[in-house]
Amino acid sequence: MNLAAQSVRASEHAFPILRWVLLAWLAVYVPAYAHAYGAWHFLMLCNLGVLLTVAGIVFDRPLLLGSQAVAAPGIFVAWIADAGVRLATGAHLHGGTAYMWDPAVPVLVRVLSLYHLAWPFVLAWALDRRGYDRRGLWLQLGIAAATFAVGVVLASPTENLQYVWHAPGATVAVQSPWTRACVLFASLAAVYVVTHVALTLLFARRAPRAFRLRAPVGSGR
Repeated sequence: MNLAAQSVRASEHAFPILRWVLLAWLAVYVPAYAHAYGAWHFLMLCNLGVLLTVAGIVFDRPLLLGSQAVAAPGIFVAWIADAGVRLATGAHLHGGTAYMWDPAVPVLVRVLSLYHLAWPFVLAWALDRRGYDRRGLWLQLGIAAATFAVGVVLASPTENLQYVWHAPGATVAVQSPWTRACVLFASLAAVYVVTHVALTLLFARRAPRAFRLRAPVGSGR
């Protein structure tokens, strides 16, 4: 492969169609969620995570994709477990998806929230193309720590970011949101580490494209 061909190939976007599809979806998702929940809700780890995933795909950033690949599987399991138990028994496991049955929440917003089901699979496909950037673990730990701190210090208790003030569905705030935030963060960190190990093993031979060594010119490869 000559230098000109290498240059053209390196300039190609890894997600030429998906990036536009996600931008179109974002144009519906952001105003709908902002109207239903307000701006603070975008700092919930699931909503922030899907925004960062779109940014990672649109701007072709393996680090952003790696960080959200660490976060998405745990959120997916928690979301589908609560929704599944609700469908099967009529009661929620932890209440994190109670809004899906709340008639006060617009139907469009509830439909858009089904992104929880597709999110990890989109990321898995993206990592298959771009590889897993293992620095994503540290970035996601920093993102999570920052959002927990914001939830305690800056956001109103009524926003209940990351559920630091009370569990989903509860109405009485805890006496020590910092303690609850630390416990929740430690639990998330453990999930992140396990997911990181799994991703490292699954994508061990797929380093991010930007870090791959190109074959020398004239090598015939």
